[in-house]
Amino acid sequence: MMNSISPTKDQMLMLSACDSFWSSTEVSDEQMQLALVNRNGDTTPVDPSPKWFEGKKVLVVVHGFNSTIDEIIHFFFHIKDHLQNPESLYHFVIGYVWPGHNHRLLYQCARLNVGLCKERFQKNVRQLFKGNTPDVLGNSMGSRLVCEALKTAQSKLLNDFFLWAPAINADDFEKEGEYEGVNTKCNHLFVYFSHRDSLLRFGYPLAELSMKSAMGYSGTAHVESLPENIKVVDATEIVSSHADYRFLGNVASTINKVAAVAQHCTLQKNGDIVPYQGRPTPHLINDFKTRLALLISFNKIARFVEFILKIQWRLHLQSR
Repeated sequence: MMNSISPTKDQMLMLSACDSFWSSTEVSDEQMQLALVNRNGDTTPVDPSPKWFEGKKVLVVVHGFNSTIDEIIHFFFHIKDHLQNPESLYHFVIGYVWPGHNHRLLYQCARLNVGLCKERFQKNVRQLFKGNTPDVLGNSMGSRLVCEALKTAQSKLLNDFFLWAPAINADDFEKEGEYEGVNTKCNHLFVYFSHRDSLLRFGYPLAELSMKSAMGYSGTAHVESLPENIKVVDATEIVSSHADYRFLGNVASTINKVAAVAQHCTLQKNGDIVPYQGRPTPHLINDFKTRLALLISFNKIARFVEFILKIQWRLHLQSR
């Protein structure tokens, strides 16, 4: 076992919970899969050693739902290229690969895999870093996976947790919310959201079959009642779509500034970070346009399901 490891510019460490390391559908039976991965996706397994990370600042990046292998690799290296340098103070940026599927119609299947991976994520973090708690960046449904791991953790698991466009309900951090109390398992949570994220605006309620708004679109439901260590980051000015988080360097470069400010804040186009200028947003979808679009979509789904059931019933009658 090596006492130290130094990935080159074109390599980075990645942890995988997937079968065959890259499977988008199946969870692996192996509890710890760690490898050096290059920009082409070629993997070289390594035996982990907590000594690598002693006294080092580490950022673990968790991708979201519906991502191809190429998209995952590009996202991870994008973060590494911007944040693993002396100025950012991160000595290691490590990617966490999980089977989040790569088709938009398989959202619920990915949700099931979140449940299968939560305890593994928690164990991997404790085993790999021992007492050196890392920072974590979760993108979209990747934020849900980390929240699930924090929910079941018995003690502090992370240092700072950055949630980019979190695919969770806007009221999940509030009293009796699904993730009430996860803030006690880390130092700070920073919730990035954008009112221009149309994928979360329309796609999240549709996929969840709910009229609740996504935290990554509307922000938290009631900013004023949040626990002290949960901060909202309004990224509306610089994030115009759900994909911008994965590809814009000006988003990645805000992490250290946001952590240093440690207050509710708004990101501006010129790179400045100013006090939060938003207002409390309802956790239920109230605007007419979104409600109408969702009702039409729900109606189409219901008609499609009815059509399939009719076909199955006819086939059943013919087979009698």
